[in-house]
Amino acid sequence: MNLNVQHSLKQFGPQAVILMALTVSTIFVYRNIGTCEFVNYDDPVYVSQNPHIQNGFSFGSITWAFTTRYFSNWHPVTWLSYLLDFQMFRLWAGGYHLVNLFIHICNVLLLYLLFRAATGYQYRSAVLAAFFALHPLHVESVAWISERKDVLCAFFWLLAMLAYYRYARRPSVVRYLIVFMCFILGSLSKSMMVTFPFTLLLFDYWPLNRHSPTDEPTAVHFPKKPWKWLVMEKIPMIAVSIIISLVAIWTQSKSMVDIQNLPVLMRIANALMAYIVYVKKMIWPGDLCVMYPLEMPPLWQSVAGFVFIAGALALAFALRRRHGYLLFGLLWYLGTLVPVIGIIQVGSQAMADRYTYIPSIGIFTALIWGVSTAFSRLSTDRVFNYTILSLVTTTVLILMMMLSSQQVRYWKNSITLMGNAVRVTENNYVAHQDLGLALVDKGLYEEAVSHFKQAIAINPVYAEAYLNIGSYYMLHKDYKNAIKSYQKAISLNAGMVKAYTLLGRAFKASGKPVEGEIYFKKAKQMKAADSGM
Repeated sequence: MNLNVQHSLKQFGPQAVILMALTVSTIFVYRNIGTCEFVNYDDPVYVSQNPHIQNGFSFGSITWAFTTRYFSNWHPVTWLSYLLDFQMFRLWAGGYHLVNLFIHICNVLLLYLLFRAATGYQYRSAVLAAFFALHPLHVESVAWISERKDVLCAFFWLLAMLAYYRYARRPSVVRYLIVFMCFILGSLSKSMMVTFPFTLLLFDYWPLNRHSPTDEPTAVHFPKKPWKWLVMEKIPMIAVSIIISLVAIWTQSKSMVDIQNLPVLMRIANALMAYIVYVKKMIWPGDLCVMYPLEMPPLWQSVAGFVFIAGALALAFALRRRHGYLLFGLLWYLGTLVPVIGIIQVGSQAMADRYTYIPSIGIFTALIWGVSTAFSRLSTDRVFNYTILSLVTTTVLILMMMLSSQQVRYWKNSITLMGNAVRVTENNYVAHQDLGLALVDKGLYEEAVSHFKQAIAINPVYAEAYLNIGSYYMLHKDYKNAIKSYQKAISLNAGMVKAYTLLGRAFKASGKPVEGEIYFKKAKQMKAADSGM
């Protein structure tokens, strides 16, 4: 038998075991995901009450996917994936969850194959992929139907990097176009892909070492290029990133928090705090939830974030010759979080677990390569060192599996999801609001209204909670208080179309149809104005 064939077969055995182990362990963690329901946080807008998705595949729905700014997003590939799901599953939520899981498993395997090829380290790459597969922070991206854009973007991201590895080994126009097309598809899945060209430059630095050799061994020899050439190589993708960034700002303009209400210093302070809290949750993933309320962080947390970033960068830069993975991992983490770190604030969350799906690869890489390198240089017996390292790694992965399995259970339905958010956070008015809505769906009106009132106690200008309290009064035929609640909601948010309709119904039910008709007409006019969005 040819020696190359023998070598390939010898390598295939352990690799096949690793790929199977990664797949089985991921399925085990998410084994109950097919029984999870749609949740009331974004899922109705994305799928369960989205008439465009429920029209199924057609020329009109495909055109809508590429032209809409629906829900302040432009991600046509993500919309197309939901259209395909609806063709197969209709409104069976389990099908959408299983597709998310399938894409996540693909991402895990792609991550392993990418780092195995680029670094030459089989077991370190396997541990990196296992961390990515099993970490509790990633449950939100996988178990939330509305976060299809996250796993889909990551799929094209990793596929593009694997294609880039092949291109870097043997450059050609065709191979570059494959990278470029994967990048475009990822950008059309989620605008977070805009940092992809930056990560390619990091990949050039480590582990590919395309600029100049370092003191670290490399798996494959790559033709050396000057940095100027490597940057120029990415110009087409950088141009697309700029366009996608501008489109994202335009489409999300309605969701952006008013700058006057959220000064730049507060946004910077929150960003510095978020950087360090994300790392903390990667190391110790406790009190995870779907919504972290936005508040001004304590000064010490922001200062700690700045010191952490500056100190870590200084250390990584000082060690860059022999430990390039440290600078690679840190810059990957810092850079890929930029679009979602809150400098341009979209929504009312301080941070979100789903934002770490791609950025965590940087921290995991630095941690795994750093610990492995440290153990390999201990003066004690080498076999003993690797035995201890294997035991520690196995223990950590088992703990991750246990924590992630529990985290998946919170995604069973809206009550379990928002109940957990209320339990692990303080002053979370959005969680109280959505928990109240979930309780309404179960007919638990008295319990629901208590959560609406708690939401108002936390945030007195929260229009949606007044709207729901008004509906509670309508249910009890207390039209006077219903009208007051709806009017309060409109005074706080004049753009709530539903509030005008409900106020019209309240006036009509109270015996004032003329007043009611005024608000019906107003609601109709507002719907017509928004019909193109």
